[in-house]
Amino acid sequence: MMGLDFEGRVFENHFLIADVKMKTDFPAIRRFWFDPPFNPGQTSLIHKQADEIWHIDFQMG
Repeated sequence: MMGLDFEGRVFENHFLIADVKMKTDFPAIRRFWFDPPFNPGQTSLIHKQADEIWHIDFQMG
């Protein structure tokens, strides 16, 4: 509405994103993988949120 320009890039990617309630002894650190063996050629992310919720994000290509 203000007529401002924005310089940037658009990426056409698909992601599978899930929040899972899981009690575990895993350390509450953010894990990010580039080209992991369980998701070859893509990225994956998992990190703990409040109330035993783990956010899982898989790039689907």
